[in-house]
Amino acid sequence: MTIKPKIATKFKVCFLGLFSLLSNLSYSQDVHFSQSVVSIQQRNFAISNFYGSEFQVYSAYREQWGAISTPFQSSILGVNAKVSELSNGIKLFSGIQYFNDESGDGKLSINQFSLNVAAAYELEDNLFLIGISNGFNLKQFNANQLTFPEQYDRSIGGFNEKLGNGENLNNQKLSYWTLGLNLGWKKEINKKWTIITGLSLDHLNQPNESFYNQAESLGIGLGIQGIAEYQLKKK
Repeated sequence: MTIKPKIATKFKVCFLGLFSLLSNLSYSQDVHFSQSVVSIQQRNFAISNFYGSEFQVYSAYREQWGAISTPFQSSILGVNAKVSELSNGIKLFSGIQYFNDESGDGKLSINQFSLNVAAAYELEDNLFLIGISNGFNLKQFNANQLTFPEQYDRSIGGFNEKLGNGENLNNQKLSYWTLGLNLGWKKEINKKWTIITGLSLDHLNQPNESFYNQAESLGIGLGIQGIAEYQLKKK
């Protein structure tokens, strides 16, 4: 009875320490879905071609922070299709994806159109995959929907939108192209178990993403995916 609380306490301390270390070493810069199926479609196109038919259609919608005045809304729609199989055994497939995200009172929105291509090559019991993602991004917001500390008017006891905000927000729209590389590996361990692993590198060209007249490049994003399949029955 006295050992379990000590072990639990030590575990919590170790977990919090590890979490704090990872939070300092990592960062988040892209909107993403938490559903594993949609997340794979969005992050790693190379390992998203495992479907029985000639093409695949997927979509998702998410709304969060509903307690605030303006909930965050995200939606995605995509189509994947098998293109052809070359004489050397390489299979080609491609896909088109549209992603939209809108957040906050300023209507900060991201619209992304992606054209993805990938190839698969089977060698003995291994399937190797490689893909390239090309995304065109349009990002914008509405500064008229925001208030700033400089606009606080003491005479009325509130914010006055007619006052200057002290910010240089002439550029409220920007667009950029981003390049990504996707890698994947599929292995059948036995008749029951199959594993699929993937590695995705986003923003290889490190595009500039700044509403100000200054350089603010997106860092290269690294993603690691892992899937395990277990066949319960033949069907």
